[in-house]
This record gives sequence, structure tokens and C-alpha cells, in this order.
Amino acid sequence: MSYTPEDLNRRTPELVADVPIKEVLARAAVVELEGPEPVSDAGTEAMVAVCDVHYSAAATRTGIDAAMRNVLSEHDKVYPALKKFTEAASAELNRAG
Repeated sequence: MSYTPEDLNRRTPELVADVPIKEVLARAAVVELEGPEPVSDAGTEAMVAVCDVHYSAAATRTGIDAAMRNVLSEHDKVYPALKKFTEAASAELNRAG
């Protein structure tokens, strides 16, 4: 998909704000300390994915257009990572229950 600079300027803050960084970091930290390894690994992947969206938005060396494109690229990775984390946690809870 091709975005105009105006599209990128408008969408980037929306995409960054849409990523639930605090919630994911809090849950992933608990799972990393207490959970089994497969769930912990998925939690770490989710944590990295949400952080990468925020870090890519803060990148200023690459220029504003490149930074915005980085946000779009990283944002595409968030929800698959969150889905994997949720599925791993659910499988573990169902196995334990």
C-alpha cells in the first residue's frame, strides 16, 4: 500500500496511540516471571512488538517519512504477536485447568 506524506502524518499518531503498550508490558512482565516458557516467550514477542511501534515513531535520524513508514511496518507486527501471546496463555490455562 502506498501512502502520501499527508496520510503518514495523519495515521502515525493514530497507530502509535492504538497500541496498548502499558497493558502489554504489565502482562508480559507477570508472565515472564511466573509463566511457563512458551507463554513467556510469546509475551516477550508481544512486548517487543508494541515497543517497536513506539520506538520507531521516536526515530528522528531517518527523516520523518522514513520514521512514519517504520511505524506502519512495526504496527503490522503487533496484533499477530498479541494473538500468539493470547493463544499461548489460553492453551496453558486450559491445560492447567
